[in-house]
Amino acid sequence: MLVALEVETSERESHFPIGKKARNYETMLQGMKDKGELREDAFKVLLAVQAYKKGKGHSLWVLNRLNAIDKHRIILTAGGSFRAVNLGAFISRMPGASYISSDGIRREIGTGRPIPDNPTIRDFFIGPANIMCPLKVGDKLFSGAAEMDLINDFRFDVSLNEPQVTESRPVFKTLKEFADAVGCIIDDLCPCLN
Repeated sequence: MLVALEVETSERESHFPIGKKARNYETMLQGMKDKGELREDAFKVLLAVQAYKKGKGHSLWVLNRLNAIDKHRIILTAGGSFRAVNLGAFISRMPGASYISSDGIRREIGTGRPIPDNPTIRDFFIGPANIMCPLKVGDKLFSGAAEMDLINDFRFDVSLNEPQVTESRPVFKTLKEFADAVGCIIDDLCPCLN
């Protein structure tokens, strides 16, 4: 049997407190506490969260800003970013003469033994010094004499890219940070619900 209950309505919005700066955040929490909207134990937990830009809870600030951006301006603040190129595979495809020139070089790289004509391909991914995001047509990812395998030699990410909020951050890594931050807060606030 379902019974409809009357629910008290309120004009007041409820939200998780997130500030622009440390002082703004602390003032907001103190105001909530002074009005009786926040118990002392919850006040202390939220104060420790530091949900403001560059605080311990910076990822919560980022999540809030991404959510608050005018959703009609842009639906998705993401772009492709270049993560790494496989230099190991690139080198292994080079003609032998370009990297095997003398016994001295062989000794210099370690073993002193001859390098086989067809060495085993060893993956060695290296990322750019500056993340390129969003990628644009014509961006130069790598230049070299040997031909690259466009499918296997490059790694890309879909990245969140909102200037002054979060720039060139891989989506999966960032979403995990958001989930971890929210999970920690829930764990910390659970004792305050009694």
